[in-house]
Amino acid sequence: MKPPRSAPPPAHAVELRRWSLTSGDDLHAMRSELTGELSDRRLGDGELGERMTLAATELASNALRHGLPPVQVQLLRTPEDLIIAVSDGDVTGVPQSDGDGGLVAGGRGLLIVGAVADDLCWHADGTVKYVWASFLSQ
Repeated sequence: MKPPRSAPPPAHAVELRRWSLTSGDDLHAMRSELTGELSDRRLGDGELGERMTLAATELASNALRHGLPPVQVQLLRTPEDLIIAVSDGDVTGVPQSDGDGGLVAGGRGLLIVGAVADDLCWHADGTVKYVWASFLSQ
């Protein structure tokens, strides 16, 4: 997998929902609410919703494990794409995969997201780092 490209989330993206996470215990609720949000808005039923939920879980897990608080997950929309953007306070940490496809546990979250998303990017400004995945909306 090539590393995520460096680019900020699209400035014209509209926020549809935001979750603040403090621990891994918050992941289940975020997953469930994201699935409901996508279904209620008729945005990501079926396979697209599953890919987006998987990406949100992997990116949020990485931020909780490797980033700094606050960790937030956003569901964004542009006319073309749905976006899962995860932010944390570690502006010096560059997202990278530890996984090489081996059987060691962990380190493959970015590989997974790169496989299920149409694009995977990251961006850091002075106080926040974003790792975001986009999915062509149906």
